[in-house]
Amino acid sequence: MKIRFKKIKKHELDCVRLFHAEAFPGEYIRDFSEDHCWLIFDGRGSEVGFCTLKVLDGEVFFSRSASFKSGLGIHRKSIYYRLKWMKRNGHKYAVTYVHKENFRSLANLIRCGFRIYNPETNWAGRDYFALQRES
Repeated sequence: MKIRFKKIKKHELDCVRLFHAEAFPGEYIRDFSEDHCWLIFDGRGSEVGFCTLKVLDGEVFFSRSASFKSGLGIHRKSIYYRLKWMKRNGHKYAVTYVHKENFRSLANLIRCGFRIYNPETNWAGRDYFALQRES
C-alpha cells in the first residue's frame, strides 16, 4: 500500500501533539514548533502515523515517530523519508535515541543504516540507546 507524507505547518501542530499523546501516553509533550513534522497517510487517505525531526547545530535529530497501523512498514518508511529530507537539505549526520526495550524501532533504525554509539553526553539516559547515521 502506498504511504504519503504531508508536511505540517506551524498552525497545524495540535494534531501532532494529539498523536504524540496517543502514541506515548504519560510522556511530556514537546511544543514541536521548532521541529519539521509530517503526518503519514495510507493509500485510502487515513492518518496512520506521524514523524518529526529537529535540526540542532547542523545535525538532524529524529525526535519522534509513531505508526498506528502495523504491517505497512510505516516506521521504516518514515526513517527513509527523513533521511532523504536530511540529504536534500545539506545535512550530513542524523542522531536519535530509542528505549532499550523498543526492539522494533531499534531494528528498523539499524536496518536503515543507524549505528549505536556512545555520545560524549548521555543526553537520553541510561535506559536508551543513542544512534547515529552519516548520509
